Amino acid sequence: MTHSNSGRTRRWFLGAGLGVAGTLAAMAWWRSRNVEYVPSTDIGPGEHVLAKYPSIDVHSHPGRSFLANGDFDSIIINNMEHGFEAPRIADMRAGNVTASLFSIVADVKVLGISATRGIVAEREFEPGEAFEDFERQLAHFTSLAETGVLTFALSAEDVRAAHRENRSVAVLSSEGADFVEDKLERLGMAYDAGLRSITLVHYRPSEYGDIQTVAPVHSGLTDLGAELVREMNRLGIIVDMAHASFETVRDVVEISTAPIMVSHSHLVNESSSHPRLISPEHAMLVAKNGGVIGSWPAGVTSETLSDFVDETLRLIDLVGIDHVSIGTDLDANYKPVLTDYVQFPEYASMLLQRGLTEEEAGKVLGLNFLRVFEAVAAAREA
Repeated sequence: MTHSNSGRTRRWFLGAGLGVAGTLAAMAWWRSRNVEYVPSTDIGPGEHVLAKYPSIDVHSHPGRSFLANGDFDSIIINNMEHGFEAPRIADMRAGNVTASLFSIVADVKVLGISATRGIVAEREFEPGEAFEDFERQLAHFTSLAETGVLTFALSAEDVRAAHRENRSVAVLSSEGADFVEDKLERLGMAYDAGLRSITLVHYRPSEYGDIQTVAPVHSGLTDLGAELVREMNRLGIIVDMAHASFETVRDVVEISTAPIMVSHSHLVNESSSHPRLISPEHAMLVAKNGGVIGSWPAGVTSETLSDFVDETLRLIDLVGIDHVSIGTDLDANYKPVLTDYVQFPEYASMLLQRGLTEEEAGKVLGLNFLRVFEAVAAAREA
């Protein structure tokens, strides 16, 4: 289905087979937490780990900044709550979370939510639209920094300093490289603006490579996608391969001169073969590259926080303790089992209860990502 700016109607989505009931149901799993949080276990041990080691959420949308001042085709997206970044920052501090990768959503203007297929790209961008929308979202983050709502971290040392000083900071990222189009100089502009991680592809079938949620069209990474990866390596921008097909990740690992990241995913399991999950072979590509996989607290693999801890440990058992982080996808996750940063101490405590040492828990909570962040920066400096 293709929609143009001139002919689109904000109510098309209700006529696409969802109906009012389906629309409300689709909106429900993107609402903010509205019940009082009561931990299920002693959080003291987890609080100790978080005080000792920096903690980083490697993929997030706190306050749904990507919606601010936007105008979208989808009635669902237009009606989602947004603009609650300040409470989320307060939650980070309450949970002793040092940093979070606050993400622009590069293809949000063309996305809709289908009752049967989930998030989908409903049309192509019009000329200049992707970059214009990137600038909208970047301007919003800049305004949040200027008004003191958040502070950007530009390096691993900035994150470490924030931990020493008991502060919480934001690392700016983009979910999707759509704004680049074929103008590689925009990557330099993004770096100068503070971006330190870019997801190569998202939900729009991309000119850079194949995605997980639609049929492949390129058999992996394209030539343009390879140019983007090389330029991101040169600039010191983390290449995030969440949402990319196995073949695309395989091709990126072949050419990347720095570790990559899959910021939010999980292994396929007996109960789910959701297309956003990855195979053991897929996960091992990332580990052998020296990268990290963000353990993802989504409803496609977990029904409780305890389930999510089990999934985290299953990932660790496969790829090793040095290659797992946490990527919450907060506040845009599907049926999340971790919905608030104040749950981090409970998650950390559960990792300890399941047998991880404090240092191993510290690696998952932040040290593994910092290693990748430093390696990518060093590749820029080389």
